[in-house]
Amino acid sequence: MVSLLLDIFAKVRCSPSGWALNPVKRHITFTDKKGIGEVKLLGKWDIHAYPVMSIKRVRLVKKADGYYCQFAVDIEIKPEQTTGNGEIGLDVGLEFFYSDSNGHHEENPRLLRKAEKAIKHAQRQIYKKEKGKNQRRKARQRYARKHLKVNRQRNEHSKRLGRAVCKANALVAYVDAFAQRVPLGLSGVPQARFKY
Repeated sequence: MVSLLLDIFAKVRCSPSGWALNPVKRHITFTDKKGIGEVKLLGKWDIHAYPVMSIKRVRLVKKADGYYCQFAVDIEIKPEQTTGNGEIGLDVGLEFFYSDSNGHHEENPRLLRKAEKAIKHAQRQIYKKEKGKNQRRKARQRYARKHLKVNRQRNEHSKRLGRAVCKANALVAYVDAFAQRVPLGLSGVPQARFKY
């Protein structure tokens, strides 16, 4: 029943009054008239460490490898201490993942390039299956999971490097490469926008 309803809603957001967490915190019941009902929570999580009043929003998200229940929790963030006193400037690019002001170039991991063979094979398997059949649906799911894996690898890689750079330096400035409008300088060359 839950999978059928969540296929209709790719993302379901629930207001603070639209859900109730079981006292054991292994089940969650949705009461906001979307017809979802009770859902069992699986996997590793530390939701039991937070009081129910600190949970501000609950979201059900469908991804290629299953359904996820996201909890937005109101907690106080404790900033991590930096280990260094240096100042560094970063330039994010295509040839290198980033280049810093000290002359260090971090290589681009090219995760999609490494997984390209498996992704192409999974895509060819889709077209070998007959349309409307169960085997084609399963082949599409396998193909989507390959892309999801690459997406998660990219996110994890950038978070790991970003955290290491921020922890090693007291000040990090980087060029905002995705600015919508870059103003032109006096010489007609686009000026970079820096974020601190």
